Amino acid sequence: MTLAWVAAREVTTGMKHPYLQRDEEGNPVALVPPRKMTDEQVARARELLADPKQTITSVAKAVGVARSVLYTEVPEANGRYARLRAAAQHDSASAP
Repeated sequence: MTLAWVAAREVTTGMKHPYLQRDEEGNPVALVPPRKMTDEQVARARELLADPKQTITSVAKAVGVARSVLYTEVPEANGRYARLRAAAQHDSASAP
């Protein structure tokens, strides 16, 4: 699906496409999928992810989205367990 195809389909069918982004004059400029999380949900997820005791599943439930959406919309969620594990190993190695 290209920008030209979507714009032409809108003209021929009269139906607005949800992924079509327009400029100030109403001209189609890009195809962008709608966001699945609000800014407030992203901020809350980041707060919860800062706590190492929180799991991805519990954070996703708390903000009301699926885990896959959380991974897509909040980049900090990717690789979180690996970072926590590395930090724990580093702490245990440096402890006397």
